[in-house]
Amino acid sequence: MRVKCIKDYQDLELKRLVKVGEEFEVSEARGKALTTVNNKAGRILCEEVTTPTTEKVAEAAPKKSRKKKEA
Repeated sequence: MRVKCIKDYQDLELKRLVKVGEEFEVSEARGKALTTVNNKAGRILCEEVTTPTTEKVAEAAPKKSRKKKEA
């Protein structure tokens, strides 16, 4: 499971400070603990990151032509 930090916190398993906006991979159980209040901090620290499928990425970024326009 991939999570994104929404509040700075000291991670006891990673033994380091995790900053807002940082994304990292964790196990399902660890992800559930970080995304709910069921942890030692007693608050939600991260949110689950969902990656877009390749089809949605292709639709979002249309291909640009490399041909030069004639003047």
